[in-house]
Amino acid sequence: MSSSQAFCDFVEKIFYLLSNSSIKKVSLSHLPFHYSENSCVYTWIYTAMDRGLLELRLHAYAYVLLKRESFTSNTLVKLTLSGEYCLEVKHVHFPVLKSLFLVFLELSYTDYHRLLDGCPALEELFVADDDHSNPPCCGAVVKSESLKRLVVSIDLPDSQEDHDSMLLDTPSLLYLDYTSYVFEEHNVLGLDFLVEARLDLSLWESTSDYDDEDVDDDNKEEEEKEEDDDDDDDDDDDEPNMPIFGDVTKLVAGITNITTLHLSADSLEHEEEEEVCCLWTCQVKVLEISDYIGSSPELKQMKHFLGKLKCLESVEVILDSDINDNSELLRDNLLNLPRISQKCNIQFF
Repeated sequence: MSSSQAFCDFVEKIFYLLSNSSIKKVSLSHLPFHYSENSCVYTWIYTAMDRGLLELRLHAYAYVLLKRESFTSNTLVKLTLSGEYCLEVKHVHFPVLKSLFLVFLELSYTDYHRLLDGCPALEELFVADDDHSNPPCCGAVVKSESLKRLVVSIDLPDSQEDHDSMLLDTPSLLYLDYTSYVFEEHNVLGLDFLVEARLDLSLWESTSDYDDEDVDDDNKEEEEKEEDDDDDDDDDDDEPNMPIFGDVTKLVAGITNITTLHLSADSLEHEEEEEVCCLWTCQVKVLEISDYIGSSPELKQMKHFLGKLKCLESVEVILDSDINDNSELLRDNLLNLPRISQKCNIQFF
């Protein structure tokens, strides 16, 4: 969008000519060169919201503060805020809003939750957070009674100290897609209706660095462990026992009712014993693993899944694109693992 006064005058004239018409959708992407230009942008936004607006998409390439006492609309059903937009309001009320997209925003914790609280009919929330100057906010804590679909992507690889705790309090949730480095604690409440989950949880330090050996079966695992103990005492005594940041036990326990589970290979590196016990009660029928390379931690977790998930019917393993010569070995290793479900079928892609 041009920032010239001529263009602003043009938009003002359009709004004037359409003063008796409703406005269904507004999409505004702009780069303000001066704070005074924001005033006309505010006028366009609030005028459209008073004209029966259904969808509003706002993106700014430089800082724009939406600041006012009340931010309301009785007709808006979809709202997207992205880029350098910042929201600072005392009252939010979107009674029929169904979809909310928050992408790379600078929102305070208070304003973010005031926004969620003002959307009592919200069904879909998408959050993307990669602002390396701020700790995770929108994706770290999600509370909504009505939310049915949640997609969160947090990419803050330099902020481990800020990943102390996350919370999902979403009792109506049906679908969860969560991508992030692990938090020290993952707390979930009321996910009884969740049927499908897609998890991509990366460790801050991969456990694959501690074990480069591939395991074919239980006997080989024991033999190789003994050989490693003889050959590399220092490595085996020290590195494998290093504490791993992050505990996903509560998250796994909270999603036991799901029937479809998608996991990245990174997510397979978690090895909590409590997590394994939770698998006994999982109702998962379809399990999808992406970017699989067949490392020892990955194979160990696959052994747990195949040995504990009683309802499992289909396992779809997407091999990492860099796997070439070892693909047959990886397939054989998985196919030879015992399966508690007689219906379980493993496919490779």
